[in-house]
Amino acid sequence: MRIKSISFYLITGLLLAPSAMNADDFKPLRVLNDSLPEQWTYNENFSQELPSDDRWWSYFEDPVLDSLITAGENNNYNILMAARRIEVARQALNSIRAGYFPTFNLSGGWTKSRNSGALGSVMTRASTVDYFSLGIDMSWEIDIFGRIATKAKGAKASYNATRAEHAAVMTSLCSNIAKTYITLRMWQAELLVAQEHIASQEKILKMTEARHEAGLCSMLDVTQARIVFYSTQATLPQLKSSIHTAINALALLLGEYPEALYERLSATAPMPSYHHIVTAGIPMELLRRRPDIVEAEYQLAAS
Repeated sequence: MRIKSISFYLITGLLLAPSAMNADDFKPLRVLNDSLPEQWTYNENFSQELPSDDRWWSYFEDPVLDSLITAGENNNYNILMAARRIEVARQALNSIRAGYFPTFNLSGGWTKSRNSGALGSVMTRASTVDYFSLGIDMSWEIDIFGRIATKAKGAKASYNATRAEHAAVMTSLCSNIAKTYITLRMWQAELLVAQEHIASQEKILKMTEARHEAGLCSMLDVTQARIVFYSTQATLPQLKSSIHTAINALALLLGEYPEALYERLSATAPMPSYHHIVTAGIPMELLRRRPDIVEAEYQLAAS
């Protein structure tokens, strides 16, 4: 009876296993079997220019911002790494494409040996032997079944993915520099406004105290003037801390030390103004222009 019960459990498990695998393990396969395009094609609406080409930040007409973005493009380590990955992918593509052509191997050598004449029982003269060797061979794999073409196609897609990655890094860097710089000017403008308010509120407080001493107002008015004055003063440390944080963030994006930027950015300057009309388009076009989306598509094509 025990043997029969074990056999029953084994048969039941084998019958239930395929249904469990079909329900859980093989579920992603139905998604992967969806039709994919034979090749990825893009038109002018689905391409994102490098920020160094369109220079969208020039519409702000701020020389300091222009110099900061130029320094970021030259010094940022993420951009340098992305550019290096493009070169590595290009060399890998050229290496795979070399399989279309025959391979030649050429070898040569020269050997010289001298044999002593005193090795045998009879003394003879020493002998010198020189000889040369030269060899050449060729190998050529004809790509009948498309193995090399498939590898080259995948390598080209990987190369295009690295280019899209470089564009994504460039776009992210330039936008972050511009955003941080405008935020810095905003904090500096708020600090200037707070200092002006403190100066005016201090005058109002002195006037209120003088009126109270003259009996023209109550102590409540003096207390309210002091609360407004001290509350505005309390915002100064936070604003100064935000300014230092923005300068440190810019230094990190530019790959420079913060001390080198404090001399250039500590002075208060007006916020950049933007009057250029941006063509929004439709959401699909904006989505397809994102370099990270293009990179993901090329990586899928390479896989």
